Order: sequence, then structure tokens, then C-alpha cells
Amino acid sequence: MNEMASAAPAEIGESLTKWVFKVATADGETHPTLGNVLQPDTLADFDSEGQVVIANWLEEDGLRQPQYQFTGVRPDKFSARIAPPLIGLGLLEAIGEQAIIALEDVDDKVAPFGISGRAQKVIDPITGDTRLGRFGWKAATSSVKHQVAAALNTDIGVKTTVLPVLDCGSEQNAKHQCDKGSATLDDEHLDNLVKYISLLGVRAQRDIDQTNVINGKALFSQIGCADCHTPTFTTVEYHPLVELAGQTIHPYSDMLLHDMGPGLADNLGEGLASGAEWRTTPLWGIGLSACVTGGVVNLIGGQGNEVCTPVHSYLHDGRARTLEEAILWHGGESEASKEQYEQLSEDEKSAVLAFLKSL
Repeated sequence: MNEMASAAPAEIGESLTKWVFKVATADGETHPTLGNVLQPDTLADFDSEGQVVIANWLEEDGLRQPQYQFTGVRPDKFSARIAPPLIGLGLLEAIGEQAIIALEDVDDKVAPFGISGRAQKVIDPITGDTRLGRFGWKAATSSVKHQVAAALNTDIGVKTTVLPVLDCGSEQNAKHQCDKGSATLDDEHLDNLVKYISLLGVRAQRDIDQTNVINGKALFSQIGCADCHTPTFTTVEYHPLVELAGQTIHPYSDMLLHDMGPGLADNLGEGLASGAEWRTTPLWGIGLSACVTGGVVNLIGGQGNEVCTPVHSYLHDGRARTLEEAILWHGGESEASKEQYEQLSEDEKSAVLAFLKSL
């Protein structure tokens, strides 16, 4: 799915099979030979759309940026994505739209540090209504069901009643009717999958009584990080899944789009989002994300003694190898907050990182 299994970047020259590459023509339209998402693996008579590898890394001041090489057609515009976590999606969907929209500050009149933020708007494929975008790196899907259907469609070529047409370019359809004969998942199975993902829980924060974590939380807010990574919401009182209703949650995200500056920008927008705008990543679970990326090890044995491997991968393309690298990549609206972080003492920085690792 495009939203649990994060992937560390492959070695130089190895195929990025666990990544998603959104693609487009020079004017941002559907690519005639690739569609909207690159499909490296195919079945039967269909041609692979090519592989992508990391050709090399550009590194400056300890921060690295991947440079990509396409084995097939190189699209004029593309956006590389690793999979963000699936945990807590049902709770994020249960936040009322107005609670999120109320945090918009498009004209930068409320929040300090130059932070604005705006809501993504997308067409709900089920109703045709314009809805708040919530999921994906650029908030391009409006619901868990929309996200799941999109992943089924573009990741593995499975149709649903939500998205009954596969991701095909015009030349692909002309050549071999790309969309013809593909499997369709029935609504019962789709709904069961959506319910399962909606109820994936979030582990409780750890070490909440440690002085370093308490101080780090205060500093996190003091330097402006909480102006985008909103700590707390309350979900709607009435929800089809009673487990999600009326819950006080701590996702550390405002669910809005923010301009993160040229360092994190790609050249492909999505919906209202420009190439430089990204949805604020929820931070809950980030302290355990390396367990997802690289698995766990248990050197001493016994239940409960597992620890995360040192394989870390942060940001939309996995370039950041540590939480601090991820912080230092922040630019644009978050430039001032990053600079405030850089001005902290080493002990204060350690406290901020301890707080993030506790989430």
C-alpha cells in the first residue's frame, strides 16, 4: 500500500522495487506510455515500464540526496515515494474536516515562524464530491477506502468499484488494451480490507516520565515544530466504527500541505500540492519506524527483548538516515524552526531527539 512497510533505499544500481514513482509529461498530464504511476513488473503480454535505480548520491554538509536513473522511458516529471506507515489511519480519517481546515493559515497571519499550511482538496471517487485530502505524501486521497483502492489499482493492477479503470497511458491502451481483463476485487473483500487497515492501532508513547523526553517535548513546541506537527485532536463523536469515535489522539500532524523548500521539492505536483508541498507527516510511531524499515533483532533472547535494527529511513524518499538529518532537511515554511533547532545546545538537541524517539 502507498501508505506500513517503509523501505530503506536500495544500494546504488539496485532496482527500487519497494518504491512508488508518480510520473507525468512535461505539462503534468498522464504519461502516454507510463500512465500516472510507473509499473516495473507486469504479467502476460504486457511490457514492463522500466526499472529505477539510484545512480548516485549527492552529499553536502552531511545531507544526501538521491539521483535516479530510469532503465526505460524517463518521464519529464516524477516523484519518488517510499511507503509511509499504515498505523492510525482510521483515527486520522475520524478527525472532523472542520477541525483540520480551521488550522489553515494560507496568508500566514496566525502561526509564527512563517508557517502557513493549506488543505488539499480532492474528488471523492465514490460520491464525486470535493473532499479534504488526508492520505499519501501529498494528501491526494480523501479516505482510507480511497487510499486502499488507489494502492490496489496502481500497485498491483486490481480494479475495484471505487476505481474501476486501471492506470494506463493512451499508447498502452492503443497497443494492447491495458485495462482489459484485469481482476476486480468485490466490495465485500474491499470493505474488509478497509476495516482492517482502519483499525490498525498506534503503540503508546514510551518513556513519558523521563526528564529528557519531557524537556524535549517542551522544546519541540518552543521552536515551532508543533505549529505543523499538531499534537492533539479529538475524533468525531459518531463514527461507523465505534472504536474510532470520540477519541483523544496525538498524531503530531495538522494534515495540511506545507511548502518544505527547494531541498525537498520534486518537479511533480499532485492536486493542489506543488512539487515543494508535502502533507505534514504524522509522527506517532516514528520512534519505532526503524523496526519496520529494517526489522528487529534479539541478541539476548526472550520475549520483549527485541530492539530495532539500525536501518533508518525518513522523509518521502528515504534520504534521511537519522531523525536529525530529517530535521535538517526542513526548509521553506519550516526553515525558521530548523534554524531554532540548530541553535539549541547539544543537550537540548538530544532532548528533542529523545522525545521523537519516544513517540
